[in-house]
Amino acid sequence: MGPSSTIKRNVHDTPGLETSACTASRARRRRRRCSSGVDSSSWTGCGGAGHCTGSPGKRRSRTLRTHLVAKAKSGKVTELWLRLSQLHLERAVEHFGAVRDLASITTADVRTWAERLQASGLSRGTVRHHLNALSNLYKRARAEHVVPSGYDPVADPLEKPAARGVEARWLEVPDAALLLDAARTYRPPRGQRRPLPFGYEVIATFLLTGGREAEVLGLEVADVSLDRGVVTFRPNSWRR
Repeated sequence: MGPSSTIKRNVHDTPGLETSACTASRARRRRRRCSSGVDSSSWTGCGGAGHCTGSPGKRRSRTLRTHLVAKAKSGKVTELWLRLSQLHLERAVEHFGAVRDLASITTADVRTWAERLQASGLSRGTVRHHLNALSNLYKRARAEHVVPSGYDPVADPLEKPAARGVEARWLEVPDAALLLDAARTYRPPRGQRRPLPFGYEVIATFLLTGGREAEVLGLEVADVSLDRGVVTFRPNSWRR
């Protein structure tokens, strides 16, 4: 694929969210993964369907399990998303307590948790991911009638941490042309192997499509149409 080709970038997914339907066996593996290796005192479900009766701790436990299992079954999230969400919610359980009723957690409680996470050395962006995971859980809790309709202490007004903005580094057209030409004409010293035989093609694909690392390195032959001059990024097993 030469630098002179016209390539259109078609993205069918959102960062961190893949929309391909997982197979039944993969869904079962994900459900097992979600329900294994977690403290039973805070993640033991109370079973059954519909309302979960019993103590607040049991209701909350069932909501946590139901939330992660439902996300896994949907096939709309990646393995990494599931693992991170489980980690974030485990930290929430550790902070608020395994038997704490979800409806008793206030905005002030959430603010204290966010401050503690940041004080532990986590970046502002990572703390925001923890808050997003908890807010997502409350969405499930409202659907399951575990908390009152509209109840979400994370969504209530508060100073939410956000990742610090970093100015993107862009290559000007002349710089990009020089980089491509250097990759095309590079020859290793005598006796040494070329470190990346297809470096020119990979760099050209990055520059001409604007694709992310996982998107470009996950491309398959069927994703590239030289006749139409189109590269299509789609979810696949290589990008998980």
